[in-house]
Amino acid sequence: MPSPVKKPGDVDMVIFRENSEDIYAGVEWKAGTPEAEKVIKFLTEEMGVKKIRFTDMCGIGIKPVPKLAPSVWFARPCNTLSTTTVTP
Repeated sequence: MPSPVKKPGDVDMVIFRENSEDIYAGVEWKAGTPEAEKVIKFLTEEMGVKKIRFTDMCGIGIKPVPKLAPSVWFARPCNTLSTTTVTP
């Protein structure tokens, strides 16, 4: 297949699949467990969260969300000219 780039061998590219990394890094509690109820109570009463639906029949999880995408942290010390981040 022909390349749209004039010199494809000169392309220096790193691809990160960031859309699923955080899914596996969080903490989850099953529906109806004392731990899930405690987290829901904390979120609603202490943090003022109003948009938790179906609390009686669903588990709850907390996942980390980094300030910067890992690709940006990778690119900084490499003096990368540009980065492009695409989120689903």
